[in-house]
Amino acid sequence: KHPRLAEKFNELDKNQDGKLDTAEMPRRGDRGPGTRGDGGPQARMDKLDTNQDGRISRAEATAGNARFAERFDGMDVNKDGFIDKADRELRMKQRTDAWFAAADTDKDGKLSRAEFDAAKEKQRAGHGQHPRRMAPKPAA
Repeated sequence: KHPRLAEKFNELDKNQDGKLDTAEMPRRGDRGPGTRGDGGPQARMDKLDTNQDGRISRAEATAGNARFAERFDGMDVNKDGFIDKADRELRMKQRTDAWFAAADTDKDGKLSRAEFDAAKEKQRAGHGQHPRRMAPKPAA
């Protein structure tokens, strides 16, 4: 039905048991340059990191970019007062785990080919609906 999807599933299914467990799911790193022509996400982070310590403090965020400063608390996933690689990795893991949990409809801790195909199809159908561009969350 979807040959490229089946090929990707087979590539990910390292032990060839017909299911994907969380260890077989891909982890996404920095996807490279963005579409803004500014060198991508890492270049934007480097620009804000004025003291070049590899992390962005609230003061650096506030001084560098008002929009970024507004999003600081949400981006500081581990709540240590800095935005750094650990926050990005934790957020990627949270997103991947949430996707996996939603895709694992029988809750056996593995994705069957049917679950994988359905989840990818759902993802493809929702393509273009970026979370930040969807309806805003109600104020708490």
